[in-house]
Amino acid sequence: ELDTITRNILSLEIEKQAIKKEKDELMLYVSSSFLMFIVSFLKISSVLLALVGGLFAIPLLTAILCGETSMLLPIAIPIAVSFVVCAAVNIPTRKFKISMSIKQTFIIVAMSWAVMSLMGSVPLYLSGYFASYTDALFESASGFTTTGATILSEVESLPRSINMLRCLT
Repeated sequence: ELDTITRNILSLEIEKQAIKKEKDELMLYVSSSFLMFIVSFLKISSVLLALVGGLFAIPLLTAILCGETSMLLPIAIPIAVSFVVCAAVNIPTRKFKISMSIKQTFIIVAMSWAVMSLMGSVPLYLSGYFASYTDALFESASGFTTTGATILSEVESLPRSINMLRCLT
């Protein structure tokens, strides 16, 4: 009987170790899956930032052509930052293949709207024509989501480059 108890204890110990190994493998898979999602999100978001930054070249050109020198820096800074961020994310991860589930794709799309709105609000806020960053963020988000809502009472009084930027967001 003692022999049977010993075998049962050994059997339970082996089963316990197998369950622990499976749990560790599952945690490693979940961790690597989450890491892959984060890297995919960063790569996609940084490319979107660079695209939005490239689009800001139009308001920058408008500021140059219209002689709005005070608008050059508020528009140029986000352009430069977007390209630096894109390079900083994509150069080290250039061999990483983006792979994600449908659920993760929906999450990335939703988060991308937020990232683009944040990017679009920076030149609006730096221009000095918005009382707070929240106002600039609202203006940018309403542009990217095409709601058409605005907090401004007289958009005609804004510089042409800022109005061009508003049209692009």
